Amino acid sequence: MSEHNAAADPAASVIDALGVAWRLGQQGVAAPPIPKEFEVTLRAYGDWCFATFEPPMAPSEIAREIVPRVDEPGDNFLIIAIDGFGLNSWAFHYILNLDGLTCILQKPCGGAFDDTDDNLVEISKTLAHIGELIDRPIASGERLIVIDTFYESGWSRTIDGEVLEQEESVDPFRDAATAVHAPDTVWRMV
Repeated sequence: MSEHNAAADPAASVIDALGVAWRLGQQGVAAPPIPKEFEVTLRAYGDWCFATFEPPMAPSEIAREIVPRVDEPGDNFLIIAIDGFGLNSWAFHYILNLDGLTCILQKPCGGAFDDTDDNLVEISKTLAHIGELIDRPIASGERLIVIDTFYESGWSRTIDGEVLEQEESVDPFRDAATAVHAPDTVWRMV
């Protein structure tokens, strides 16, 4: 059984927010935002995969499977992982689906040809923006989708299925957090 798909030990697998933060902190990753709903359901599946359910595949593959279906309503879940292979194919993954918010993040996380310190700074900045998005109030019928992966980067906001804002972006989590917190934001229909 591969590391990302290892079964959780039911007697010892409940990982609280501090446990996840400590474990990832050992690799220099900032404490990821963990919504309160998931603090008691997050479990370790292998050394560097924490999830609210047993992932059926590697986190990088899950992100590819989820992105095409983000407009479909789904279950609430969270996956936080460092996953990869070879010399330079390692990435940090944060995949969240929570009520009106979907966040899909993949960032390089070390490798023979990367600057790991720079990678960790970028991951930390992005996690702070995700925390801002989680903490904001959600309007009835609202859905915010933010994606920053190796193959897609952007964000959109809808209310009752009507697109209010949609952008491709180099830094979509920063841009979405700025836009949804702006006090004088007038959402335009796209």
